Parts: sequence; C-alpha cells; structure tokens
Amino acid sequence: MEVVKKALEATTYDAYHSNLKIHLLPVFGKVPLDQLSRASVKAFLIKKANATWKRGKAGAKPYSQSAIGMMVA
Repeated sequence: MEVVKKALEATTYDAYHSNLKIHLLPVFGKVPLDQLSRASVKAFLIKKANATWKRGKAGAKPYSQSAIGMMVA
C-alpha cells in the first residue's frame, strides 16, 4: 500500500482505502489472489451496481461504484 500511497494524491488514496475496507475486503478478504476469478469480481460489481444505496444499507454510492471499478481494473 505504501507504493500506491506515494503515487496518488492523498484524497484519492483515502477514497481507495475506504472503498477497499468497506466494499472489497468483506467480500474478497479471505480469498487467495490466485483463486480470485474474473467472474467473481464481475458478479460483485454487477451486484453493487444493481443495489440501491440508502444510508446504512447495502449497496454503494455511484461514485464508490466507479472507484471500485477502477481499483479492480
């Protein structure tokens, strides 16, 4: 993470870090990288895109969906 942190603006890094903790790690945190499939990531992104965001509820805000997509691209 330190290499990434040096390459990004502080606000961008903070947004990526927040999205990682809130959205990606709860779903993929225990999955070894060599077992992470393109299909599982795509299904995750589709589920997030189709979820309706409400404060404190499931889903992701539209800007979070975009950031998540960039992080896993």
